[in-house]
Amino acid sequence: MSLVDYLFGEWPFANLLFGTVFLVASLGVAGIGYFVVRSDRLNRVGEEIEPADADGADHNSTPAEHH
Repeated sequence: MSLVDYLFGEWPFANLLFGTVFLVASLGVAGIGYFVVRSDRLNRVGEEIEPADADGADHNSTPAEHH
């Protein structure tokens, strides 16, 4: 058995292993990209809403009762 025969027997397993690694890495990059785009969209929506509440009033408190 020569060295070439030994290496030929190893490459299918290595090919499957590296294919799996690249698939997992690609899914990770796509997931991070989705998270960044989603977060950016939420931040932009928040920026559009925030100036409307910039009058300084506290809209989260309960209104005081006037007698």
